[in-house]
Formats: sequence, C-alpha cells, structure tokens
Amino acid sequence: MLRHVIIIPLLTLSAAKTGAALNAPPVGAFLDVHCYECHDSEVKKGDLDLTALKFDLTDAKAFATWVKVHDRVRDGEMPPKKMVQPEI
Repeated sequence: MLRHVIIIPLLTLSAAKTGAALNAPPVGAFLDVHCYECHDSEVKKGDLDLTALKFDLTDAKAFATWVKVHDRVRDGEMPPKKMVQPEI
C-alpha cells in the first residue's frame, strides 16, 4: 500500500513539474533509499539510470519508463527482495 502512496503521485504530478519534482520528498527520498543504488549513472542495472530520467510526462518515452517503474514497484518486483523494502 505504501508503495502506491509514494509511486502513484509520481505518475500523476503535473507535466509542468519536470526533474525538480523527483527531488521533492517523499519521491526523492523513496528513490534515494530504494532505487539509486542500482539505477544510477554508474551502475545502470537493466540499463536504467533513474538519476538521468526526466519527469516529463509529455515525453512518450519518459512516460512509458515511469509507468514501467511504477508497475514493477507496485507488483513487488522492485526493489529486489534482498534490498531494503518499503514499509507496507
């Protein structure tokens, strides 16, 4: 449930609020704790660098990637079971 509370607002923020929206709590904090260790500019697991991904919902490619991120977190696929899990 908490995963939805954090990720759903990420996908519903105004398209006018681009990259800066990702740094605002709780989204920025969630990404920092649960995502950036594996999905930053150095590691890029799955060829995904969330630190470089713009939050521009008018960009079809960026939007599709954020939807995929949301779905993987929602479905419990991310973060991996061995990593710190969001409180539910």
